[in-house]
Amino acid sequence: MSNAAMSLSPIYAHFSETLTGLATIRALRDEARFKQENEHRLETNQRANFCALVASQWLGLFLQFIGVAMVTAVAFIAVLEHHFSTVDP
Repeated sequence: MSNAAMSLSPIYAHFSETLTGLATIRALRDEARFKQENEHRLETNQRANFCALVASQWLGLFLQFIGVAMVTAVAFIAVLEHHFSTVDP
C-alpha cells in the first residue's frame, strides 16, 4: 500500500468523526482546532501524493532516456558496421 493511500484513512476517519460530533464541536466553539487538524491531515496526504507523482515522472523520464540511448547505440553500430563491412549489401 502506498503512502498516499495510507494517508487517506486518517482523513476519512477525522472527517467522519467531525460530522458525527458537529453539534458538540459547535457548542464548544472548537471549529478552529478541527479545521487546523483537517488541514494538517490533507497536507500530509498531498505531500505523499506529490512524492509519488515525482517518482513516477522521474521513472518515465529515465526509461525514455534508456530507450533513446539504446536506439542511438544500435543506429551507431549499424552505421559503423556498414562503413567497415567488407560484405556488399
